[in-house]
Amino acid sequence: MDVVVLCGGIGTRLKSVLPDRQKVLADVGERPFLFILLDDAIRQGFSRFVFCAGFGAEDLERTVRAAYGTGTGLVFSVENRRLGTAGAIRHAAEHIRTDPFLVLNGDSFCPFEYPRMAEFHAASKSRATVALVEASPDSDGGFVKIDDARRVTGFREKSFEASHSFLNAGVYLFPKNFLGRIPAGQSASLELDVFPSMLADGVYGYPTGSSLFDIGTPDRLAKFRREFQERKA
Repeated sequence: MDVVVLCGGIGTRLKSVLPDRQKVLADVGERPFLFILLDDAIRQGFSRFVFCAGFGAEDLERTVRAAYGTGTGLVFSVENRRLGTAGAIRHAAEHIRTDPFLVLNGDSFCPFEYPRMAEFHAASKSRATVALVEASPDSDGGFVKIDDARRVTGFREKSFEASHSFLNAGVYLFPKNFLGRIPAGQSASLELDVFPSMLADGVYGYPTGSSLFDIGTPDRLAKFRREFQERKA
């Protein structure tokens, strides 16, 4: 199964600590954060990665190929302008071979077993499956509401509400025909533009029982660096 990695963001909030690097290449220990995601996916049997790149694309490709080789299992889809999370996936459509395919946010990490999510995706005949983590009032991110069958019934950005008790973990499974729902060449967000319009078609949530690590701000990056070092100690 192909793994599409979203890593085209500018990382505006991290400029004070990463003035000249793509945020997914932020050092954690002695290696880039992105490598933690890749190593975990490779451990689970995934071998072909499509990187949706934009800002810092040349540095990204050079760094990844230096560590993982120059074979055909690494593909880079480069945006000439910012296309958003959905637009970036549509831009990479010609490189995506498998049905379904997995999508990962390159600046967050939710450790769980992706094949189990794929089993759920197939059994539920989902049009899109979103990995979830439990939310709390002090959580920050995209909140999700599901019913007893784990079907998503609502999305709510940035503001906690008791009924929306899960957070979007930034890991998705899509059938290949999902690509046709995204206008080509246009900027679009999965979270704001695509998912809300798909609720009637059957979007499902997959509670992972895991934690979500997001490096989108200097404080979160510093926290993850500390926790990562503690786990290695």
